Amino acid sequence: MRIIKLLLATVVLLIGAFWVSSYLLMRDTEPHAYAPVTETEKQEAEAYIASGLASMPTGWKWGTFEPQPGVVLRTGQAKTSTSPRKGTVVLVPGYTAMLELYSETFQTFLNDGYDVAALEYRGQGLSHRELDNPEKGYVSSYDMLTGELADFINQLKVDGAGPVHIYANSMGGHIALRMAGQDRPDVASYFLLVPMVKIETGDFPYGVARVLAGFYSYTGLGNAFAPGQGPFVPGQEKLGTPSPCMNNAKTAQIRDALFIRNEAYRVTGTTNDWVTRTMASTDLIASQSFVDRVKKPVFMVTAGDDRWVSTEAATQLCERLSSCEIAHYEESRHCIAREKPETAQDIFRKAKDFFAAN
Repeated sequence: MRIIKLLLATVVLLIGAFWVSSYLLMRDTEPHAYAPVTETEKQEAEAYIASGLASMPTGWKWGTFEPQPGVVLRTGQAKTSTSPRKGTVVLVPGYTAMLELYSETFQTFLNDGYDVAALEYRGQGLSHRELDNPEKGYVSSYDMLTGELADFINQLKVDGAGPVHIYANSMGGHIALRMAGQDRPDVASYFLLVPMVKIETGDFPYGVARVLAGFYSYTGLGNAFAPGQGPFVPGQEKLGTPSPCMNNAKTAQIRDALFIRNEAYRVTGTTNDWVTRTMASTDLIASQSFVDRVKKPVFMVTAGDDRWVSTEAATQLCERLSSCEIAHYEESRHCIAREKPETAQDIFRKAKDFFAAN
């Protein structure tokens, strides 16, 4: 008995020492400050943006959506000049993405006869940030994110949007799926690019990442960067080179270049709370009770070299949904819509055909 007590005391001491050392390493000790950029870096970023990113469509109008007092989310809309008008495509961006990254996508659907609209959910682009450090990826509630997206869509319906189709990317795809099974606004179909059905955890095995993030979340370090995560540092990826997210050197660092142009866009590393709540939310959408509630047609696009979300989990979920198609691009990485031009065009064609059929 004495040995058991000694072992228990040792375990408690080790856990305590681990938490104290983690707290000292992970806590924010000074007010947030963005990493500075040089004039040369700014000039290089502007040149890179000009060569690899299309302008927003003619007639594009920026706006805001305020789901509650003091919470302002950035939106954008444009009306098609094509007749007959087919309805509205609502774009939900991926994690760390601002709406400017989807300029070509907006133009594609406008040309095809759809109005377009988009929402930067909390923590993205120029929308409301939850934490004092705006660069931290944080989610306080996926129910809240899905509810706010549903409210935005319902407002569009009131304003005469016609049939609404969702075009959502990565984390945006996850939020859209949550909405499809919970809030269920009047949406005709869901086209999801590399949807975040389950996250990949890099060097940390999934179970280890879950335990670590959960431990930190429940011991007061939920707002801290998760292990291996951190703020944006200019120059970590050289502009004009392939990246872990895509092979296309011409567009691989467009997001980073926009971060350099406007530091207010920056959000990179995830927090422990983000990891914990995201894992809980992906567990939810994988449950049979949730799958049974998703009745509208879904189309998923997956990538063979995806290092951010699980292609296998997305495929398995699609097979269980009542109406789901899938297209797989074996050589593509996670930023699939900005990979090879021919890949992007094939995805757009599939999206337009899918929307037309629904």
